[in-house]
Formats: sequence, structure tokens, C-alpha cells
Amino acid sequence: MAMPMRFTRTYTDWERIPVLMELTDVCCLLRCSDVTAIKYIRQGKIKGNKFGNKWLVDRDSVREYFQKQWLS
Repeated sequence: MAMPMRFTRTYTDWERIPVLMELTDVCCLLRCSDVTAIKYIRQGKIKGNKFGNKWLVDRDSVREYFQKQWLS
């Protein structure tokens, strides 16, 4: 049984977000599950790589994703 997502992190400025974010940070920003965030990475909507058992995502690619969503 999956646990409900809890979005506890709040960011007010893009410069305060780490350049390489862990998947939990991405999920907080996108308000989505880890499965959805990984799907976005695999679809190329955001840039990320898996290192060992951790996913790391580029902050600028998430920012570009938001800009594309807002402008469309």
C-alpha cells in the first residue's frame, strides 16, 4: 500500500533550490508522485539521471518545464 505524498518543502526563490535536486525535491515542486517524476525524466520532459539508487534532476530543466507549462 502506497503512503500518501506529503509536500513539506517550500521554496520561494529558484536560487535557493539546489542545482542538482533529489527526486523528493522534484516531487515537492511538481506536486506529483515519484512515479510521475520518473516518468517525466524518461519522457525527456525534465533532465535527470540515476546514480546508484538515487535520481538527481537538474534545477534548470525543472524551471524550463514550469515555463513551458505556464506559456502553453
